[in-house]
Amino acid sequence: MLSSPKSIAEDMENKATGPEWELKYTEQDAIIENAEVVGYNMLIQWAIKVNVDNVIPSLMQNLKEEEDMRMWLRANTPKLFAESWPKIEEEADATALRIEGKENRRK
Repeated sequence: MLSSPKSIAEDMENKATGPEWELKYTEQDAIIENAEVVGYNMLIQWAIKVNVDNVIPSLMQNLKEEEDMRMWLRANTPKLFAESWPKIEEEADATALRIEGKENRRK
């Protein structure tokens, strides 16, 4: 599984909101789908090269499914981002107000 640098991962763990996690998981899904498409393309080439043509239809079906998912993610990520961003801003504003309130009480 792909991972972020440790400091970013720690910040995400400690501070990320639900919508931020959803975007992060979508990003990881897109990376994985792209890798799977490359993997199936390579397997098909290997199958051709070593003359195991009987597995090619299954590999082609899997490749199509992975490409469909990759395209779905590509088509829907802007919508997901647009829906998530106002929630992220709202939660950031609420956090800023809580912090500001705590600082005002200390004065």
